[in-house]
Amino acid sequence: MAELKEADAAQLHQEDVDIKRGDCGDAPSVGDQPAEQAVKTESAEDNDAKPSTTTPERHISIQTKLEGLEVLVDLNGAGRKSCPLCPEEKFKACYSHKLRRHLQNLHWKVYVEFEGQRMCICHLPCRNLKPSLSGDQASGRHVAHYHCVVCSVTIARKTDMISHLKRHVNKGETEASYSGSSDVPFEEPAPSGQAYEIMKELGTNVQLLPNHTTPQKSDTYFNRKMKTNRQLVFCSLAVLAEERNPLECLDAFGATGIMGLQWAKHLRNAVKVTITDISDTCIKMIKENCELNHIRVDGSPRGSRGPRGPDGASSEVEGAPIATVEVVKMDANVTMHLWPFDYM
Repeated sequence: MAELKEADAAQLHQEDVDIKRGDCGDAPSVGDQPAEQAVKTESAEDNDAKPSTTTPERHISIQTKLEGLEVLVDLNGAGRKSCPLCPEEKFKACYSHKLRRHLQNLHWKVYVEFEGQRMCICHLPCRNLKPSLSGDQASGRHVAHYHCVVCSVTIARKTDMISHLKRHVNKGETEASYSGSSDVPFEEPAPSGQAYEIMKELGTNVQLLPNHTTPQKSDTYFNRKMKTNRQLVFCSLAVLAEERNPLECLDAFGATGIMGLQWAKHLRNAVKVTITDISDTCIKMIKENCELNHIRVDGSPRGSRGPRGPDGASSEVEGAPIATVEVVKMDANVTMHLWPFDYM
């Protein structure tokens, strides 16, 4: 019986190999190699991560269970079916039992795991092929890759993806699909043509540009690793606001305005928040983030503003602003010289 089982297993393996080679021709390609070897034999130029189209939904290659891959294809139906993670020219349509083995032995077993999610290897043409020396792209060349569960970039090598995920962890980015984690609608595109990401922290929504983690490339820099620091700052302000209020508070380097917005949203009329930044881009985004959180922007001169809301109390009318924030385009040094603040 053991000999028969080994013979059957060898025959099934040979059938899968024949299916793969049947459509790829006699010429060897990356697709003819084992999946791990295909990833490792990529040239050095493919080390860089290449971003895919920003979408609020995770890629189909990211699953928590094998059944997640199988439901992408109706394996219980009759007829030949194509692999959802391989192009037709790489793996031709076959019957359900062969396709199930293919999904399990290739895509499900060759993976990178992060936070309970498996990033299975993908052979779809998601990555742009690099042009050759003559300027033409190599036709028929499929680059096996993984889709990052956090930022949706595609990376060819498994070791590079593991290093990429470690960088996310070091930055405090451990939640998947940030752009799909909020129910706040947004329509305005970013300057790069991609949609803003909406991030929620301490009940406060803020827009993030695609390059928000790179200070050199973005005025609206946002550091996720400072989340604990922002919470500690908020707690100290809340304790001080219980002793005396209203407090004049300054968020001197606004960027996205996340800190000042958290103060205003949760402490309401116990604080009078002013957010400043020297960048026009930041000021524009701070005002838009105020709208996201139903906070009114105070545009009056600082010396002439009065109490916020009737008799200094916040309005509970549906649709009315829950707080008011003053947004000023000014250098932080000038701001602190012009007006006194209780908390900065």
